[in-house]
Amino acid sequence: MTDHFLGIDLSTQQIKGVIIDQDGKAVHSDFINFSSHEKLKKFGTENGVHKNDSVITSPVLMWIEAIDLLFEKLKTDGWTENLRGISGCAQQHGTVYWKKGAERILEKLDSEKSLVDQLTRVSLISSFFASLLIGKYAPIDLTDGSGMNLMNIETEKWEKPLLDFIFPGLENKLGELVSPMSSIGSVHSYWTNRFGIPKNCTILPFLGDNPSSLAGLSLLPTDIGISLGTSDTVFFFSPTFKPNTDAHVFSHFAPNSGYMAMVCFKNGSLTRERARKLNGSSWEKWNEIMEKTPVGNDEFIGFFFDEDEIVPRKLKGDYTFEIDEKELKEKSPEKFARAVFESQCFFKLLYTQKMGFKKSQSSRILVTGGASRNTVLLQMLSDVFEMSVYTIEVDGSAALGGAMRARYLHSKTSLKYSEYYPCDNVSLACNPISDNVQTYRTLFSTTFKNRFDAFITE
Repeated sequence: MTDHFLGIDLSTQQIKGVIIDQDGKAVHSDFINFSSHEKLKKFGTENGVHKNDSVITSPVLMWIEAIDLLFEKLKTDGWTENLRGISGCAQQHGTVYWKKGAERILEKLDSEKSLVDQLTRVSLISSFFASLLIGKYAPIDLTDGSGMNLMNIETEKWEKPLLDFIFPGLENKLGELVSPMSSIGSVHSYWTNRFGIPKNCTILPFLGDNPSSLAGLSLLPTDIGISLGTSDTVFFFSPTFKPNTDAHVFSHFAPNSGYMAMVCFKNGSLTRERARKLNGSSWEKWNEIMEKTPVGNDEFIGFFFDEDEIVPRKLKGDYTFEIDEKELKEKSPEKFARAVFESQCFFKLLYTQKMGFKKSQSSRILVTGGASRNTVLLQMLSDVFEMSVYTIEVDGSAALGGAMRARYLHSKTSLKYSEYYPCDNVSLACNPISDNVQTYRTLFSTTFKNRFDAFITE
């Protein structure tokens, strides 16, 4: 009988599960899309959220129903009975407020009823999910706690003056912080009785999605991870704690492994999608659109934000500078498209440098996320960063990271995580093209940086 380990990613647009076997091989994956699934359309979300000007929310009951739907699919397909460990992650910087008395409801979950019928107004999204699995309030893990601006990242403890500044007693409501590589209990009987998950299946803390991607990619200290999704993120290992006003620094998911540096760009796939639609092209034929313009786009640089951007902190809009925006879109949509792609790559390089990443001859870029299948974008990243780009063999590094951590804890190995997982589940996507490298190196160091410096002082 083969042991299985499940990793789950509760992201903005979908919930995804990845199962690996006792040898670490991915054997199954499945997902539920929040906006397109027939049973979830009643929540009326677009790309998984409700927007009210600058306020973005997601219906918690939608997540709960989607969790049930995912586990029902896994049970029907025969993937629950050999689960030995479960962990995962959730979108970061989101909060779930529990109704008073909710923990008593969690303890008494009835497997004859769906979750959505037992929980009302339902912690961080990550620990909320873990709470459902163990039937009591789950602790916040160190990586997701790092992103709250309430934890001392060096001591890995709540910073009491900050908590008291918000209001006395907040620490009791947040609960304790816990190591990402620990057990927080076994699965609640609800999951055993309803879905056939073994009662001794271990639950690990759920992380934020980006630290979980770090676990799924198993980055080497010389590597850069880039997640290409609704928002794009760049992250890498940092041996020392170096705060940066333009970026985040998180505790590493593995003990005694330093820190994770990360910068998040709010405008990712949806902006690229807008460029595709403007050109009336499919992603399969996107290369034909890019070939209509030269590498470097005749030195035209623009900045494109569908939403107010995080870095640089600027209001939404298309900043086309010397070219009229309307004329650019109507007469040269292919030039607009290349400008979107190249500026996104330049921003990633710029902020990676700002965060202090030191490139070596062995450095690689490992990409994940929905757009990691876009070969045009991967080649552009390779040329701009002057580094080879690799993709992981399993789609969804964040969910995969949960499964890998669960397997690692179950093994009781004495090896370090990086030794247990030697980052061998990747494939080479592309290498830098020398002529493109020279064009981008010159364009980045002159036109882009000059434009950027002037832009942020406006």
